[in-house]
Amino acid sequence: MSPEHLPSLLSLCRSLPRAPMTMYWWLCVVLFSAVCPSSGGVSLSSSQQPVVGVFGQDIVLPCQFSPSVRLRDMELLWRKDESEYIIIHSYMDKGSQERSGKGYEGRTELFPHEFIRGNLSLKLKSLRVKEAGNYQCFVRSAEGSYEALTELQIEATAPVHISLTGPEGSGLGLSCKSTGWFPEPTVRWLRLDGQALAMQPVTTITQDQQQLYTVQSHITVPGEKDAGEIWCIVQNSLTGAKLHSAIELEGDVFPRVSPWLPAFWVLLAFALLALAAGAFFTHRAKGKAAGRKAEQEAALLDKEKLMRTMEAENYDLRLQKERAMKELAFRRARSYQVTITLDSSHQHPKLVVSENDRCVRCRPSSQGPAPRIAVGHPGFASQRAYWEVEVGDGADWAVGVLSESTRAQVRRGAVEERPKEGFWALRRTAGQHHIPEADTWLQTQEEAVVIGVYLDGEEGKLEFYDVPCMALIADMPVPDSEMLYPFLSPGPAIGGASGDPLRICPCSDWDFPQRLVAEKAAKDAQSKGGTEDGGHGTQEGSGNN
Repeated sequence: MSPEHLPSLLSLCRSLPRAPMTMYWWLCVVLFSAVCPSSGGVSLSSSQQPVVGVFGQDIVLPCQFSPSVRLRDMELLWRKDESEYIIIHSYMDKGSQERSGKGYEGRTELFPHEFIRGNLSLKLKSLRVKEAGNYQCFVRSAEGSYEALTELQIEATAPVHISLTGPEGSGLGLSCKSTGWFPEPTVRWLRLDGQALAMQPVTTITQDQQQLYTVQSHITVPGEKDAGEIWCIVQNSLTGAKLHSAIELEGDVFPRVSPWLPAFWVLLAFALLALAAGAFFTHRAKGKAAGRKAEQEAALLDKEKLMRTMEAENYDLRLQKERAMKELAFRRARSYQVTITLDSSHQHPKLVVSENDRCVRCRPSSQGPAPRIAVGHPGFASQRAYWEVEVGDGADWAVGVLSESTRAQVRRGAVEERPKEGFWALRRTAGQHHIPEADTWLQTQEEAVVIGVYLDGEEGKLEFYDVPCMALIADMPVPDSEMLYPFLSPGPAIGGASGDPLRICPCSDWDFPQRLVAEKAAKDAQSKGGTEDGGHGTQEGSGNN
């Protein structure tokens, strides 16, 4: 139900009985809340503490409006905050569109029946370790935008196994192993009475492809009459959860020292000495062959290093060539720079144009969906023309060209929405460039403060440049025989302040092709013995057709 049904809803509610706590009266109150939600005082919140989920199980990431409201035309995005936001689930009221993000197919779920209570929580199934991190609940609607952050932490525990590895000297070796922990756990060896063993254990902790930890600890218990029960305790460092395993050791399980053991060690030492002597002479015999092989390998490595250096230099040269070609294309377009001004008879009534007809901005009261367009002149048909517009740091604007029929609509004030035909533009909305006709959003490295517009009427195309970077932002086809006019559309005013202005930059003479023409003219004059000093001025602006 939409706000257009409000009058009929008022009539219905007046006809209902107003007895306290009647079902009809409360039904009317609920319908009013659904039709006319108020964004004033509405906030979006999540858990103040990190949400801890168990590996392989499901978890609900909370997101709640306070007070509980259901916003109209709502768009809901659940995103994970990494080096950039990654969408894991999206929902739109228009068309009831809902889908999971890449890598989360079939593992995310909302609760649409809870939307009326302001509950926008997300259920994430079969948790993985790599999914720990910060998640953003982002809501956008006609009432405004809201966001809330939730930190998700993952824990995993696993059974602990203790085993007897065998005699080690006069004691016994014990091994404790557990696979499938997260985050990295700690290991302790204790007696039954809770006292730590005096021996120092040897512990290794490794991590598998699922980022789960495997802990393995080894300790030697010295021979005693009765060692008692020995515990191996593994503890989760995030939640403090503990799992353990125990083994009972009695005095008769410890090994006894044989009287022949010293003689055995003496014989073993002589055998090792004999083996060491044989290994030494064998190594000495192979030394020369190994040296020759090392020299060959060193020569091969030097050759490979030289090849890698040449490849890197070739790659740098290719990059330099690409940059030079892009700069050349920009300078060629700029050589067709022309002077344009705004036509005060073809502009939206909510716009204010400066006295020099180069700057336009929205009035403080200019609000509403109708586009605010100011048309420039002259127009161009089958011609090449280039001009520059200073957009500053404005977040919402549009520049480009429009057809003669669309220009006539602007003059009559008949443009109620952005034209779908006879309108070619680069638009910036919410800080992002996009092409409305192609419904394409562009990824740019930084915000452009000056936009160059190049109309190639001979080739039938329109190009937009980031002037400080001399980089092409976007291009599109246009009619090659129709009269086209430049236009500017500044962003709307916010509050009582005027909107961000758009300024047409005056023609400048620093363009590279123009300097080449001026320098060539000066050299020709000098070669003929001339002494005139005006060569630069006579050729200046020769490319501005």
